[in-house]
Amino acid sequence: GVQTCALPISISMTQHISKFCPEVRWITMYAFSTENWSRPDWEKKALFQLMERYCDDFFSWAVGKLIIKFLGDLDDERLPASLKNRLKNLEVKSGYALEGTSKSEQPLTLCIAINYGGRKDIIQATKNIVEAVGRGEYNIHDINEDIFHSCLSTAGMPSPELVIRRSEEHTSELQSHSDLVCRLLL
Repeated sequence: GVQTCALPISISMTQHISKFCPEVRWITMYAFSTENWSRPDWEKKALFQLMERYCDDFFSWAVGKLIIKFLGDLDDERLPASLKNRLKNLEVKSGYALEGTSKSEQPLTLCIAINYGGRKDIIQATKNIVEAVGRGEYNIHDINEDIFHSCLSTAGMPSPELVIRRSEEHTSELQSHSDLVCRLLL
């Protein structure tokens, strides 16, 4: 299907951007959103197999060239254990490979969204804030955009300057509220 063809294209685009657009510092690649769980089992299995197949080739190229971060719930038991292990190891390896580099030398950061949903992220951030208020860490009147943003899984990431999507469907699963502002500006 169309979705299974998107991963190799995204990987190729990331390689080209890192080579030809050195001013680009952050890219987010959407590999599997929370909405994808409604797909047929055979299609989910094919997507996971495709991710594993491309893991080794792409990520062996990426380690030492990119900082790799994952957005989403990689601890979900529905994700294949072998895929989760590969992804978690990759994130650790990409960080170790770049230890000691100065901030000006930092390469492109590639965020890969797997089992991620913007709505889910907003709900989880809200729950975290409510719990923090209950523990007395915040007063309800102190809650502002900075506190809210710090509770999102995208905390520490800049707001995207450009969002490229293959279609208009599933826009609810983009990175919480930051992509929506970006989309309006485009």
